[in-house]
Amino acid sequence: MIEKKQGKLSRPFLDLTRISLVIPLVFILLLSHFYPASGYYGQEVLLSLDSAKFMPLKKVQGNQVEVFVKYMVNNSSIINQPTYCIMKVYHSNGTLIKTSSTPDEIVITNSSGIWRHATTLSPNSKVENITAVVQLTDFTKSLPISNSIAVQLILGESTKDIARFQRVVESLV
Repeated sequence: MIEKKQGKLSRPFLDLTRISLVIPLVFILLLSHFYPASGYYGQEVLLSLDSAKFMPLKKVQGNQVEVFVKYMVNNSSIINQPTYCIMKVYHSNGTLIKTSSTPDEIVITNSSGIWRHATTLSPNSKVENITAVVQLTDFTKSLPISNSIAVQLILGESTKDIARFQRVVESLV
């Protein structure tokens, strides 16, 4: 008669199993050292619109898009970490016109504040209606650390003009 062996696992198999569990754990621990927030999820900073404008420049040719955003830090590990502010400007038909970034990294030192982001469009673009989208990213400029703020603008107007007009209309009603 042939005897059946009990279902014991061999020692090399157990060693291999332990190694395959330890290596990913070490990798995660190493990554968490370089990313103090243990991965960014796009909600470390909350952005809201303060004001924006799309105006012709007076001293040089071109039209400037300027967006002021309020920020509030939701994750304190972001404070004193390098970040970048990215702004994408779209034509009214949805075509991307320009992407701009802060030239140098920004270090968030307070839990809240206001940022200014501006870019100049060529006068040859003949664009009068745009959408500007602003978002904060990590130091690689690839992982978002905030929500994005989108604002539609018409050449020669600011959001403060629009808000003033809305208040006038509401007072007439």
